[in-house]
Amino acid sequence: MMDTGYFGGKCTDISSLFVALLRSAGIPAREVFGIRLGKSYFSKALGKSNEKGFANITTWQHCRAEYYIPGIGWIPSDLADITKLELVESLKYDNPRVQKLKRKYLHSWEMNWVGFNWARDFVLYPKPV
Repeated sequence: MMDTGYFGGKCTDISSLFVALLRSAGIPAREVFGIRLGKSYFSKALGKSNEKGFANITTWQHCRAEYYIPGIGWIPSDLADITKLELVESLKYDNPRVQKLKRKYLHSWEMNWVGFNWARDFVLYPKPV
């Protein structure tokens, strides 16, 4: 991504780049893998529900990131949804809605999601066969 200047991809790609950049600056960071649970109050692009408020979430896996600030703790971040908003709603980066989401999601994420796993870069023991 850094070599080509193309900062697209899936949520895991974008979150992984963000984590790598933070780690290279000495800031602890990790990806958090989970699933969306329903409606987004910001955009239909970022969640969904049917008329009864329930959604088929079988394809709504999502990856977000967290970074650690001593004295504060783990800070949530969801840069991938900023890109998703641009793509799904055909918005330019300088659009006010994109900029509003950028300011919000650099240091938070919407609570229509649950994380299941933030393990990465580890070795299982005993080694799986």
